[in-house]
Amino acid sequence: MRKTTTPRTFGTIFQGELQLIFKLQEGGDAYNKLITTLKQMEATGLDTVVHSLSWEYFNPDENTLRWEWVDKLLSCACGNTNLKVRTRGSC
Repeated sequence: MRKTTTPRTFGTIFQGELQLIFKLQEGGDAYNKLITTLKQMEATGLDTVVHSLSWEYFNPDENTLRWEWVDKLLSCACGNTNLKVRTRGSC
């Protein structure tokens, strides 16, 4: 029997997956596909989804931040599951 609590368990969704696999830019049923995937992730015992994106994409110039994809993922995850969402950028 386990005597300690487990650390957070997470799965990753990459920016390219939101665009190329889930096709969120098309709206409609694309959101349902992502919601189904997030629910499946939660059902496996994951408690966090990490959104991984490139900093070059998120911040293409010093006056622009592209929040729309983060907002879409947050809306799907927080509105339909108990998953926590973390965004991680890479250079």
